[in-house]
Amino acid sequence: MTSFVNVLLAQNTDRLFTYKVPPHLDTTVAVGNTIVISFRNRSMQAFVVEFTNEPDYENIKDIVSVLDLPLVFTKDQVQIAHTISDYYLCSFLSALYLFLPPGMDKRDKKINQEKVKFVSFNMPVHAVNNFVKEYESNQRTSQMAQVLKSIMLAGGTIPLSDLPKSSSLRTLIKKNIITIEDVLVSRMPENAGKSIGQGIAHGLDLTGDQHKVITEIIESSKDFFLLHGVTGSGKTEVYLRVIEHVLSQGKSAIVLVPEISLTPQTLARFYSRFSTQVAVIHSSLTPKERRRQWLKIQSGECRIVVGARSALFSPLRDLGAIIIDEEHESSYKQDSTPRYHAVTVAGWMAKQVGAKLILGSATPAVERYYFAQKGVIEKLSMPSKVKPTAPSEIVVVDMRKEQESGNHGSFSKEMVHHIQDTLKNGEQIMLLLNRRGFAPFVICKTCGHKLVCPHCEVTLTLHNDNVLYCHYCGYKAANKPLCPQCQSIFFRYSGVGTQKIEQELASFFPNIRVLRMDRDSTRTIGSLEAILSRFSAGEADILIGTQMIAKGHDFDNVGLVGVISADVALNLPDFRAAERTYTLLSQVAGRTGRRGKAGKVVVQTYNPDNYSISLLLENNYQKFYDEEIMFRQALDYPPFARLCRIIMQAHSQKALSELAEKIDKYLEINRFEDLQIFGPMPAPISKIAAKYRWHIIIKSKSIHSIQKVVKSLKPIFVEYEKSIKWLIDVDPANIL
Repeated sequence: MTSFVNVLLAQNTDRLFTYKVPPHLDTTVAVGNTIVISFRNRSMQAFVVEFTNEPDYENIKDIVSVLDLPLVFTKDQVQIAHTISDYYLCSFLSALYLFLPPGMDKRDKKINQEKVKFVSFNMPVHAVNNFVKEYESNQRTSQMAQVLKSIMLAGGTIPLSDLPKSSSLRTLIKKNIITIEDVLVSRMPENAGKSIGQGIAHGLDLTGDQHKVITEIIESSKDFFLLHGVTGSGKTEVYLRVIEHVLSQGKSAIVLVPEISLTPQTLARFYSRFSTQVAVIHSSLTPKERRRQWLKIQSGECRIVVGARSALFSPLRDLGAIIIDEEHESSYKQDSTPRYHAVTVAGWMAKQVGAKLILGSATPAVERYYFAQKGVIEKLSMPSKVKPTAPSEIVVVDMRKEQESGNHGSFSKEMVHHIQDTLKNGEQIMLLLNRRGFAPFVICKTCGHKLVCPHCEVTLTLHNDNVLYCHYCGYKAANKPLCPQCQSIFFRYSGVGTQKIEQELASFFPNIRVLRMDRDSTRTIGSLEAILSRFSAGEADILIGTQMIAKGHDFDNVGLVGVISADVALNLPDFRAAERTYTLLSQVAGRTGRRGKAGKVVVQTYNPDNYSISLLLENNYQKFYDEEIMFRQALDYPPFARLCRIIMQAHSQKALSELAEKIDKYLEINRFEDLQIFGPMPAPISKIAAKYRWHIIIKSKSIHSIQKVVKSLKPIFVEYEKSIKWLIDVDPANIL
């Protein structure tokens, strides 16, 4: 019987093509094979996606040959791609592309023969860390420290071309700290990273909580766990022990962490325990390096993948565990098609292959905690720190009273007092303000008009380079504007950003050393690690930053954490505003009170009675959850209902209005049961990058009801597809 297969061309394409399997290849062809086909009279490579029935048309071409290369994807991965497509209402191909190697359109056999110079360590990681600390303390050797950290961040081995040319490399080679050798790109140097695991203890003494949790995960017949562990409870050691068990069973593991947490210090924990078996996937890798990592994983050389969201789709075989740290993080939701959530997809993957899924957090996502309370997910708790410390003193400052007393600055008297005391004690300070720039609002003094981006319906932010920036589309303009309403040249600069906080601090404390960590100061590769290293080495007294500073950084000498405004997230028109506020404040509060010291946390707010702030004083997630879940239930928000958002974008408001009118009429005639539909209406941010934005929000207890109405609307959108782009977001992370 003749077989037929659907294949995906090894280049960007939006459809599958059907080919016939000739008799001599009948027992050779399998899903995931790389094959050679004739396409438009040219020989091309393609990937076998699935077997299919004989098509109802003639002249089907034969497959020319099957290349002797490892499978690009498996049947399980194809099935997951179908599930992603069905659930998130995206095309099957957009889901399948998630699993394909970087640069698949350039794939050929030559890739396996390319030789590249690689740099790797010649000594254990603890010895390298000692050199890093030594070199960071001296400005003349700081560049050598940066080179060592870059190698560590890349997994202990990095292409020479990815490092800046400098005398530091020659010096490090002479000192026998690093080595350079030529290798094939399809494999890494034989000694790459092996030394990393030498000289490091293969595990710490476990606490009672850790031992209990590890035993439960390994021995339980259940496969889906939510590990609720307070900051400092030792969740990472639990992950490492679970991975050790998985490897002993001949299986592999994926560990997802937020991108911002992929620091050399974090990765060193995995390298020191598992050496060359670790591959790292993150956004700082060049396309070539991403491909090399992919090949290491595909070949079976690496059985552990640590990385951000996209690492979930690595070509690991025999998957035994998926671990998602800080599972509450919104960065696990992709904001481009396919708009998947990594936690949801990880659940499907684990079920498909029989792997364990462990979600870890000190402040779990409300939806996940709800299902853990209901027994759908196995709940595990680690309520105590590994090294007990006195609880941090948390002070909430009512900024309304500060205003009434005549203080109109960014710093309350209480905050200034605690900063002074902390500096006197020789301790460091972290200040959080989740808004970058200098002044978020530029307002005409004459008529009150706010300056907005000409391409977006959002205010322009003044930065300290005297340039106005749009943080949505990147538009910028010199700060010499005329008011578009009244032509006045007089403006008031309102609000506060990280740059303004930096300036105000200098007026209070002119001699202190300040570092700032936000998107503006961390644009270049290695800049984030450099800032963290300098602060850790004591080269600055105060670190100012956005939410980036709250993410898992561990500094011994931080005695005070200050939150300049706890209201930034709270004031957003989003049902998750309270959850995000509580989570962020809890995270940043955990940056103090380390190594047996009791720290202080000062939170400034205009909403001291909001439960997301008042319950921070008790450091009791359960109480916050109880309040939040009542709010969600009263308004029928997730987890009590499912949401889907359809976003419509166009250069013309008129086109959007016409489409909205047509959808309104359709929905009037066609009544859908078991759901609520809001809109079409302008989105809260009604214009971005010169495109107007409208949206529809669909709420239902049934995902199938949502899918039904979205599919029924598709013909209307197709009618307008030349002028209007439409996007589907199932389980949206926000509704802005």
